[in-house]
Amino acid sequence: MKTKNPRQDLFLMLFFMLLAIALIFYIIPNQIKITSIMEAETFSPRSVPYLASGGLLLFSTVGFLQSLAACIKLRAPEKQAAKAKRTKEEWTDLLFPYFIFVLIFSYYLLFRYFGIVIASVVVPPVMLWCLRCRKWYMYAIYYVFFAIMYLLFTAVLGVPIK
Repeated sequence: MKTKNPRQDLFLMLFFMLLAIALIFYIIPNQIKITSIMEAETFSPRSVPYLASGGLLLFSTVGFLQSLAACIKLRAPEKQAAKAKRTKEEWTDLLFPYFIFVLIFSYYLLFRYFGIVIASVVVPPVMLWCLRCRKWYMYAIYYVFFAIMYLLFTAVLGVPIK
């Protein structure tokens, strides 16, 4: 994941380049009106905004080129590393977010077809287990919290929960 920062810089510099171009060609001419007398002068009300926008465009272009060079330089070793065979731990780390997404989706399905009690009794403890939480009292805290919330909503507030 070494290319994340240069990629972020790349997109940030591209954003600033587009902003500077929009300022120079659209926003400044439309927002700062000048008369023919002002055009004859060396400095007009648009001079300082144009100077600032030109500086922004210049520095963001230089930053964009530097970020592009850093991205290209970091991609070469990454391609070689990608060709190497991954270990079981690397595959686990790579697929873990997708597994959590599957658990969240299964919570939705259980919630929709069987209700909140079944969904909340089954899926969150599996998530805790996948997150390598092995302390029994964490599971107990979860179940007590769920019971209190369920009783609060159904008994005290009178919200019908399926």
